[in-house]
Amino acid sequence: MANKLFKSFFAVALVLGSALGFVACEDKGDNVVADPKVEVSATSLNFTMEEGSQSVELTANSDWKVEVDDADWVTVTPTAGKGDATLTVAVAMNETGAVRTSIVKVIALHKEYGNWDTKKITVSQSASETPTVKEELLYGDNFDAEEATKTYGSGSSWPYLDQFPQFANPEGPAAENVTYSGKGVSIRANSTSDSQYSDYAGSGSNNIFFGSSAYFQVNNITLAEGQQNLKLTFGSEKYTQDGDSTFKNEEFHIYLSKDGNGWAEIKEYTFAGTEGGRWNVATAEFSLTSVPETLYLKFAADVASVYRLDDVKLFSGNGGQTIDLDNIEAPEPVEVKKVTVAEFLEAAEDSTVYELTGEITRMYRENNENDILYGNFYLKDSTGEVLIYGLCSPTGEQKYWAESGAKVGDTITVQTVRTSYNGTPQGKDAIFVSLVPGEGGQEPNPEPAEGPYASDAPFVCSTDDSTNAVYTLGATTIDGYAVTGFKLGKGKQTGLFKSGAVGVSGDKYLNLYAVAWKGGDAKLYFRVDGGATQTLEIAPNDGASNNAPYTALTFADTDHYSVKLSGLSATSTIEFSTDANFELTSADATISYARAIVCGVKLTDEPLGNDEPAPEPGVVKATVAEFLNAAEDDTIYELTGEITRMYRENNENDTIYGNFYLEDATGEVLIYGLLDKDGNKYWEASGVKIGDTITVQTVRTSYNGSPQGKNATYISHTPGTGETPEPEPTPGDTMTIADVLAKGEGATIGGVIEGVVISNMELNNLTSKKGMYVQDETGALQFYLAANHEFAFGTKVKIDLTTATLGSYNGAVQVSGVALDKITVVSTGNAVEAKSVSMADFLANKYEGQYIALEGVQVAASDLSNTWVMGGAHTSIAMEDANGNSFVVFSSKYASYGAETVAQGAGTIKGISSISKGAIQIIFAQASDYAGLNGERFGDDSGEEPGDDPVSPEGWAGRDDFNTIDWNSSYTARESTAGWVGENCAVQSGGATDANPVFNSMLGSDENTRAWVINGKTSAVGKITSPVISTGCGTLTFNYSMAFSEKNGYDFNVDIMQNGEVVKTYNVVNADNTKYAKFTFSEEVNVAGDFQIVITNNCPSATDGNKDRYSIWDVMWTAYN
Repeated sequence: MANKLFKSFFAVALVLGSALGFVACEDKGDNVVADPKVEVSATSLNFTMEEGSQSVELTANSDWKVEVDDADWVTVTPTAGKGDATLTVAVAMNETGAVRTSIVKVIALHKEYGNWDTKKITVSQSASETPTVKEELLYGDNFDAEEATKTYGSGSSWPYLDQFPQFANPEGPAAENVTYSGKGVSIRANSTSDSQYSDYAGSGSNNIFFGSSAYFQVNNITLAEGQQNLKLTFGSEKYTQDGDSTFKNEEFHIYLSKDGNGWAEIKEYTFAGTEGGRWNVATAEFSLTSVPETLYLKFAADVASVYRLDDVKLFSGNGGQTIDLDNIEAPEPVEVKKVTVAEFLEAAEDSTVYELTGEITRMYRENNENDILYGNFYLKDSTGEVLIYGLCSPTGEQKYWAESGAKVGDTITVQTVRTSYNGTPQGKDAIFVSLVPGEGGQEPNPEPAEGPYASDAPFVCSTDDSTNAVYTLGATTIDGYAVTGFKLGKGKQTGLFKSGAVGVSGDKYLNLYAVAWKGGDAKLYFRVDGGATQTLEIAPNDGASNNAPYTALTFADTDHYSVKLSGLSATSTIEFSTDANFELTSADATISYARAIVCGVKLTDEPLGNDEPAPEPGVVKATVAEFLNAAEDDTIYELTGEITRMYRENNENDTIYGNFYLEDATGEVLIYGLLDKDGNKYWEASGVKIGDTITVQTVRTSYNGSPQGKNATYISHTPGTGETPEPEPTPGDTMTIADVLAKGEGATIGGVIEGVVISNMELNNLTSKKGMYVQDETGALQFYLAANHEFAFGTKVKIDLTTATLGSYNGAVQVSGVALDKITVVSTGNAVEAKSVSMADFLANKYEGQYIALEGVQVAASDLSNTWVMGGAHTSIAMEDANGNSFVVFSSKYASYGAETVAQGAGTIKGISSISKGAIQIIFAQASDYAGLNGERFGDDSGEEPGDDPVSPEGWAGRDDFNTIDWNSSYTARESTAGWVGENCAVQSGGATDANPVFNSMLGSDENTRAWVINGKTSAVGKITSPVISTGCGTLTFNYSMAFSEKNGYDFNVDIMQNGEVVKTYNVVNADNTKYAKFTFSEEVNVAGDFQIVITNNCPSATDGNKDRYSIWDVMWTAYN
């Protein structure tokens, strides 16, 4: 698009020139139109599948021409002319079976500069006898109402669907009654759809992650009469670390239903991406044979733990493949193979369903609440034993153990697929088929929790639940004993806690400590399986105040209660509440009886007093969760759990010293070192292996902020079924950097390298003092060390990379986290010569990380007036050669040379060859690296190109400094160095890609170009306010565009303010919502004195989601004259 400011200036200049007699040499009869314009009577034409034509009236004040994009099915006559005309747009018969679209451009022509003003006509042709229609959103959800946290399960897991309903954020007229259900899916706020690994403008925040045998279902989308032609879009990504990350339609399925029972698959849909491991958009267009009152969507993944889903949208559209929801064919029955356990263990991991029959010999873990809840058990027949991880109902619903009535000793038949965990085969989410009760088999009886104030697992609240006003007790301790259980209620609401399945049967005593809140008068109500309510009169306690941990909490003997319960079953649950009716009563004022603390909840055969035996003196028995939350001091903790894996894969040191992960029902922790009671290395001598259950005593330490047990003392272990991993052969003493690179990303390097440091701490030209480049004769490596370093340019070093991993950062090879004590200085002051390379090899990234020299280059003309560092931000300066090849010089905002004006001549440049997000760049290693740019420049042309702004930069009184703020996709408050203030603004940047917040298609390749994005969310309206400017305002201009797919065009205000009052307002309304299309605002403001510029989003979509997001940049103004 030609520069609007240039057009306005040129038109004024030409008219003025004509008035003064200074006119270009033209024939007298040939009038020059200063500002050619063209208008069309229609901007969109819709056709049926049949051959046909429509007319468009064209109005023009100049010559014009017509262009049609690559579509041989559209013809326009005439294709050129002058002045007003009638265009005939004709389409051929559509025999493709799909809707098709083309763009017709009508272009006004300037006598000297050619293409000037353009209008577009969108031509759409349906695949039926009904013309195409405008798509309208019926239902959509970005799943971002509240961001998920990794605090569920044992405290470090993403929530499942039923644990976090707060994700739901449905919108659209069909979304009023929408609900969600599913199996094996979790809500996650990592690997987001707006990350650098996304190729569409995703919403980010949350996405749906598909686990084993997983599906996600959208229920009760309300359809209206006539809405049979529909379009479904969604964002998706497939990523796996050890396989093919290419999205495959045959692995990710979409189904439709009118009632949630019978399902028809959408077998034809497109996925826009071709590169593995990246987000992109999938699209399905379909026509229903009849319109149901409600529509159900189901997404299902055949492959576990690799697919994600985001930004689901359903539109009224133009239809496509026919879907009949009234006559759904029953799916072909899945072939089930009856096998022995031995045959199952030997089977391949695929989608085959196997039927197994055998005895339930034991639960997966001893006394584990989750195993009883989900049904994790061992099944044994005469040929072997296998873990069944999860028992589901005959219809596939999880958590079926209790309902099935299964118990240890019973003979069970299940159907399952063969999966594995850490290399050990298992059956995952098995379908229950039948059960034969055994003799003498019984439910596993959990032992009472250790310590007088610790609760049995079913009675521990591990995650705060504000809806039911029940909360954890945190790291509360009394006299060194852990206090676990739950807090009920909050200031203005009563609380309700429901236990897990108790896991015991018969008559038991319920033992607990309970106190009311400080100054309160609560009673504790409880009931078994919804039965008769029992009440405890509990006393207020001064230690029950503020938030957990409750450091002043103590109990009297009278705070302990033992109540006999009769007729319990293993599946029984117990509810506790501070409300007599077990309701969540709330009020505007504080409720005196709402809050209570309950702990030490145990079910026993005999009533307990407060005289339980304490653990060994000086040793605190703890769960992993309690250990993780403990303080770092000299307290010794005793931990018991399963050895799940070694610290690192195939690492010799780990199997010498005993570095492993220990897991119990509450979490997992690293044990770094296993010793005998005399302090000697004990892993090998102990005979422990992965899968064993081990008890150790250790103190709580940490490394890089992560808790761990250090040099744990071995107490005992129970053998499991796992095997100790065999260490790899001892690595060689030294290796070349080429050897390291040949191992590939993700590999353990396993050796020592020797090379010369080529980065320069004196230049301060890297973004972190932990950064370093090292090269040898065979290649180079980029490092991000564990701490700041002072290794100088030319220092030869040896680096121990025995346990390091070859990784990457922004597309460049990088080794991260190497400790400084792994680096030995061999010598200093070594000469380093830059290697002369060809431009082709440099751009092909053949010398990544090496110190090189490039001949015949210069700073691009667009950057000649810049300094190496602009606006206090990391800066990329555009470079070029005489053949049109381009790259950039990257300088850190900390660079010592940053204030120098860029080199003005052509010649040889030196530096470190680097790549970032696909952009090839040079990083200076010495102050002399740009000294060679001192020759005569090539290709300079003093003539002005059409479209260049004829007003020189010096003609402007000022401009924004948006580039003093780093790019960030979050909508929040911003303030630049000069005092520009953004409210609910994101910051975008130029760069090499289009991956939010970097948009090359809109802002170009210069990372120093920054746009501020004003959000159109009605509850958080985006606004940009300038500082007070003292020059007065003549002309005000800026660019604006859209980086995202928006539906309602532009609508925002530009206010000029003086002394807090609006003196002029410009309402910018533009219906063109073409993504990345750039427009220019330019107005003669003519206001004298101090003023401010305020740009405010008018939110045309009128929605509380992230919509109508407008990018603003290059705000400039001339002084008032």
